[in-house]
Amino acid sequence: MRAIITSFILLFTSLTLQAQTVIQAENSGPTSTKANEVNGMNTNSSFGMVFFNRPLNQSYTDARLTYHNIKGSPYLTEEPVKGRIVLKDGTEYKDVLLSADLYSDEIIVTTDEGEEYFLDKSFIWEVIMPVDGKELIFKKMDFKNPNDLYIKLYQDQDLLFFKKKYATIRQGENHGVSKTEPKFNLREKYFVKHGGGVIEKVNLTKKDILAGFKERDAKKIQSYAKANGLKLRKEEDFVTVFEAVRTESQN
Repeated sequence: MRAIITSFILLFTSLTLQAQTVIQAENSGPTSTKANEVNGMNTNSSFGMVFFNRPLNQSYTDARLTYHNIKGSPYLTEEPVKGRIVLKDGTEYKDVLLSADLYSDEIIVTTDEGEEYFLDKSFIWEVIMPVDGKELIFKKMDFKNPNDLYIKLYQDQDLLFFKKKYATIRQGENHGVSKTEPKFNLREKYFVKHGGGVIEKVNLTKKDILAGFKERDAKKIQSYAKANGLKLRKEEDFVTVFEAVRTESQN
C-alpha cells in the first residue's frame, strides 16, 4: 500500500511540473532564447512527422473551389510566401511556404513535396510572413481564444497593440435591372491591452485608443504626434508614437 501511495505522489508531482512548464511557456515565450534554425519544410522532418496532422479536408477543398466565383480574394497574399515558423521551444523553421486564408482563419503550409496542410497552432509561438515589404508577426494574444492568431503591431511590458485581419463575403444580389456579384471584403479589428489588464477592442481613432492611457501618458503621446505631424489616424502613426515615447522614457 505504501508503495502504491508513493507511486501516486510521484506521478502527481510529475504531472504538476509538466502543467507548470506548459503555462510558463505560454506566458514567457519560447523556452530557448537561441532558436534552432531549419530551412524548408518536409513531411519526413521531425516537425513534419509530428505536426502535419491536419491535411486539407474535403469540405475546405470544396469551399476553396467556390472562391473563384467570388470577386476579390480572401488571402493575405496573392501567392504563398516564404515565411518563418517559431515553435514554443524556440526552434525556427525558415523559408516555409505560407498562405493565410482570412475567411477560414487558417494558415496553410505547403511542404517541400508540394503538399498542403493546415498549420497546427498548438505548438506555435509565432508565424512571420513578409507582406508588402514588411514582416507581419502572427501570435497568440488572447488566452480565451488560444488557437486564434493575431497580428502584433506593438508590444512592451506595459502595452500590447494588435489586430485581427479577416475576410467576409458580401452576398451578390439580382434586382433585375441591376446586379451585384458576391465579393470578399477584407476587414480589421484592433485591440489594446495595458499591463495585466483585460484586452479591449478599440476603433482606430485617437479618442478610442488613448482612452485607456493615464492622462500623463496620453498627453505625451499627443504632444509627440503634434510636434511630428502625425494625425493618429493610421496604425503606423500609433506604432511610431508608442516607440518614440518608450525611447524617451528610457533615456
